[in-house]
Amino acid sequence: MSINFTAFCATPDTPPDEYYIPLVPGPGGSDNGSKDDPPPIEFPPGRHRTPGMALHCTISHESGITISGSGIADEIVSYEVYDITGSNIAIFSDEQSFIDFIFSGISGEFQIRFRTDSASYSGYIEL
Repeated sequence: MSINFTAFCATPDTPPDEYYIPLVPGPGGSDNGSKDDPPPIEFPPGRHRTPGMALHCTISHESGITISGSGIADEIVSYEVYDITGSNIAIFSDEQSFIDFIFSGISGEFQIRFRTDSASYSGYIEL
């Protein structure tokens, strides 16, 4: 009689190389200093179509920040991190400092906000 024994080895919870975050555009550019969440979106009456609202954002240690189908990543003037209660944790004025913070080993669920001169873009990330 023979018994086969297989051991499974895995690395302990290694962080991903990149994060994918759906971003929702809203008012509150960098000039007004507003930290409020975007107002609720009003949907049109039944049988009317609404356009897609979320933008797809990728945060990568190697590639930086890319936001699909837009030039928004080049217009960002403020990179902000909030906890889930809305308390500000960190604000960065440059992309690399923000990316270094995201990949620094912090853990939990956070809201990120990217502010341009005319709007803000927010989404949630779990690290």
